[in-house]
Amino acid sequence: VCRAANSRTWDALGDCYVEQVEMVDRRTLGWDVVRDRASMVEQFQSWAAMSADMEISFEALASDDEHIATRFTAHGHSSSDLGGGVWELALVLAASLCDGRIAQVELFDGDGDAAAVDRYAELRQTSIDARGTPSVRKPPSGDGQM
Repeated sequence: VCRAANSRTWDALGDCYVEQVEMVDRRTLGWDVVRDRASMVEQFQSWAAMSADMEISFEALASDDEHIATRFTAHGHSSSDLGGGVWELALVLAASLCDGRIAQVELFDGDGDAAAVDRYAELRQTSIDARGTPSVRKPPSGDGQM
């Protein structure tokens, strides 16, 4: 995501998401729900349009093969028609992946590391299919002996 967004390679950015990706913003002042790949890419494109030098970065808090909790930072300078000046956005998120693509994202306020890690732990109890639909994982049957 960072490499594609920072290089403005929008097709590559879209490839990071399943077609029906869903992003839910749980911040106090959040964005509308996003429900598809094109809308996710458009969100990054709108940032780049207002800030030619926009860069994003992630710092993982917890992860496994299908889920992640991470800090997300975006920063840059607003275009002169928007008044110029430095801007920064910091938030944390929990996400689920399907076949290596992001399927579900939940955003939390920038000081919400604990909330994102807690949500990550909950998400680890689910699996996401190619349509972005979660299903509860079943615990292994038997006593664990062969």
